[in-house]
Amino acid sequence: MDKSITLFKILEYISFKFIQWYIPLKPSSQRYFFFFQRYDSPVLESEALYVRKAGEEVTDQLYNFVDKGGRSVALRPEMTPSLARMVMAKRNTLALPLKWFSLPQCWRYERMTRGRRREHYQWNMDVWGVPGPEAEVELLAAAVTFFKKVGLTSEDIGIKVGVSERKEER
Repeated sequence: MDKSITLFKILEYISFKFIQWYIPLKPSSQRYFFFFQRYDSPVLESEALYVRKAGEEVTDQLYNFVDKGGRSVALRPEMTPSLARMVMAKRNTLALPLKWFSLPQCWRYERMTRGRRREHYQWNMDVWGVPGPEAEVELLAAAVTFFKKVGLTSEDIGIKVGVSERKEER
C-alpha cells in the first residue's frame, strides 16, 4: 500500500457520507448493560471494509451488490470491522476505556448448517483501552451474570476460553 495514503483517507474510502453511526459520546442511563454502553453501526457497509479485513475471497460469503451510485456495498456479516472503523474515526474524542455492547443483525451468504443461518443476531461486548486480562475477565463475568439472570446454568451452556500469544510476548 502506498504510504502516502493516510488512515483518514482509508476511513473516508470505506465509509459513506449518507450512513450514520450510533456512537455513545456521552452517558445515557437507558443504554447501559452491565456498565457497557450500547453502540450500533449501519447494516450496509462498503464491501472494501470486509475485503480489507479478510481478503478478496470474503466476497463469496457476503450479501453484496453495486448500489445506484456505483459503490460496492455489503450487508454486514459481523461488527468488528465497523467497530474498528468507528473507533478510529472518533479516537480523538472518545475517552478510554471504552466499554460498548451491541446486538446487531448480521448476514452471511454461506452454506447453512445446524446452528448457523444466513441471517443471525450477534451479541458483542467490546472493551478498548484496558491492558492485560482485566477486560477479558470483565467480559466473561458479564456473560455469566447474564446467563444466570435468564435462568441458564452450566447444564445449558459452556464457556471455553482460548489463550493466544500477544504480539509483545513473542
